[in-house]
Amino acid sequence: MGSITDHDQLIAWVQSLDIPESTRTVARARKAAVRAKSEEEGAAVVRGSITSFVTGLEQQAREDVQNSTLLMQLAADKKYNPDTQREQWFKFYTDGLANLGWGRVSSLYQQYNPRNTNVTMDEVVLEVIAAVVGADSAVYKVTQKTFAALESNPKNQGALKLFDSTTTRDDIGTFQILPVMQDRDGNVVMVLTAVNASTTVQKGSFLFWSWSKTTAWMYRAAQQTVLNESVYARVRESVIQKLGKNAEDFIDGLDI
Repeated sequence: MGSITDHDQLIAWVQSLDIPESTRTVARARKAAVRAKSEEEGAAVVRGSITSFVTGLEQQAREDVQNSTLLMQLAADKKYNPDTQREQWFKFYTDGLANLGWGRVSSLYQQYNPRNTNVTMDEVVLEVIAAVVGADSAVYKVTQKTFAALESNPKNQGALKLFDSTTTRDDIGTFQILPVMQDRDGNVVMVLTAVNASTTVQKGSFLFWSWSKTTAWMYRAAQQTVLNESVYARVRESVIQKLGKNAEDFIDGLDI
């Protein structure tokens, strides 16, 4: 499916997306996510995603990443079951992101077996990201730092609870890890990492459960994609209006 390029059709498509009405009565704090300075690293839980931002990324770009991915996450969840219809979910999600200005990526999930099975789920995700950008890259390091802060910083427990409540059902976890940087030309580059995995039920967050050698499995998709900011600028306000209070409810800034 080709991306929508006509402006009026694009606005109409955003307005037509079926997303749930906000039902929360208490808005979640966004201060850490939206007020981070460009010279600082930053991160946020965006419902079932974790976004991490490398130093140098402007505030507007961070908000654009969070709002565009949240909109398509909500719309995809409404249309498909992310646990049992992962391929359909991910294709709808990535096609929608392409309409919003993100580069088109393959919508194929692939089964993944970690090199070392004496690991936790976050370590497996880092292994997946390292295969795309390398373990010495800034996006790998900020993701590693974000995971450590989620696990050990008490200030992030509310955000972790939000993430768990929208990603984990029984022994299955389905989520996206989205580290973002700005390249030398000023482009916003995201490593779109989608995970659908299962392991033995344990205490705490799925992200830090141990990989079970006998029962665990993982499907993943991980690719780099670039935001065409001139395209997204045309729909930015429509996305914000469509999200409404969902942006307050489901974006929780992290202390990293």
